Amino acid sequence: MPVAKAETHLDKLHVADALVFGCPTYLGGRSTDCEQVMELTGRFWYQ
Repeated sequence: MPVAKAETHLDKLHVADALVFGCPTYLGGRSTDCEQVMELTGRFWYQ
């Protein structure tokens, strides 16, 4: 799912059995888009 659509589909992410993240790296770090998705969905990881 593209990052731009992630915010509108949080309900689908919440009911999924698993999430697989794939993102390009830049000098060994995650891309900005991947970081945005992680921050956007962060509240799910703390429940």
